[in-house]
Amino acid sequence: MPGTVVAAALAGSLLAGTMLFLRLRYVRVTVLGRSMEPTLTQGDRVLMVRRTVRPGDRGALVLLVAPPDATREPGLGEWRIKRLVALAGDPVPPEVRAARNLPAGATVRPGEVMVIGDNPRSEDSRQWARLPARLVVAVARCSG
Repeated sequence: MPGTVVAAALAGSLLAGTMLFLRLRYVRVTVLGRSMEPTLTQGDRVLMVRRTVRPGDRGALVLLVAPPDATREPGLGEWRIKRLVALAGDPVPPEVRAARNLPAGATVRPGEVMVIGDNPRSEDSRQWARLPARLVVAVARCSG
């Protein structure tokens, strides 16, 4: 009987440790709003890996903390899903350059990123400009 109790306690600890690891490593978000249509629609779920952005993430969907000047729509919370379009050293995308009246040849500064929603009416770097890369908390792995 004591061996069974120890085995059950060990299994419980292993399960708890695994759950904690998964919770710290991944985040599943449910899409609210229309900023990523047609790629993502209201109610879609996206699994994201908590980590900083890497050069290969250009074009990926990212989860970010809304910048201070973001519109606070009721029910949207503080996180936003956007497409990562530029990293430090990249040229500022033309649609952002036009919206922000930035000169040709403008680049993203070190420690910053630019994001755009797939919906042209999205609130994104066209309004916010360059964002601190630290606002990105996760990168998408799959959706459904």
